[in-house]
Amino acid sequence: MLEYRYSILFFLFLLFFSHPSYGEDIVILENDWKKLKERLAKLETISLKQSENLNEQEVTLLTLQGQLMEAKNELQKSQRLAGELGRVIEEDKELHGQTRSELESIQGLTERIEGYQQEGAD
Repeated sequence: MLEYRYSILFFLFLLFFSHPSYGEDIVILENDWKKLKERLAKLETISLKQSENLNEQEVTLLTLQGQLMEAKNELQKSQRLAGELGRVIEEDKELHGQTRSELESIQGLTERIEGYQQEGAD
């Protein structure tokens, strides 16, 4: 019985593969298969290149993010220094005004002293 099944399968196999258009179909399928393999190889190459490009862009992004953080830190330092410099400038203006006032007072006293000395010399 088992041999009978195999013989029927073998007969169907021969019938199918002996069909005249089978050879043409095989050639068409082989050509399509080759084209698909070539297309797949091209797509894999493109995918690999894009993956490498993406990795490079990720590295660049991480580098730029690091530089951005450094720039933010530098900006904060610069803003603190600008605030301190502004306070120093205001203090300097205040001291300059006080110094000018003291200088004018000293000049006034010097002129009085010179005036008294001239009166005493006359």
